[in-house]
Amino acid sequence: MIGGEAMSHGCICISADNPCLPELFGGVAVFYPPRDGKALAEAIKTVLTWDNNQRKAMSEKAKKRAAKFSWDVCVEKTVAVLAKAAKDFNK
Repeated sequence: MIGGEAMSHGCICISADNPCLPELFGGVAVFYPPRDGKALAEAIKTVLTWDNNQRKAMSEKAKKRAAKFSWDVCVEKTVAVLAKAAKDFNK
């Protein structure tokens, strides 16, 4: 949830490479090995060295990625699945 909220505001995310997090971030985060403080520091340094264009591009990608998890999208997909299930049930 926190990652999605951060992305929705265009934050550049740095995340441990734990299961499911790469799927959540979809390539719009900088990853480091879990429990590796030195790698985390390097990831932070990497982001801090980006120029404005790189930061802006990642920020925009993050917002687009987060939009895929909005409540409107969830409702739309849920209704579609339920409608299909009802249609298939009535065959």
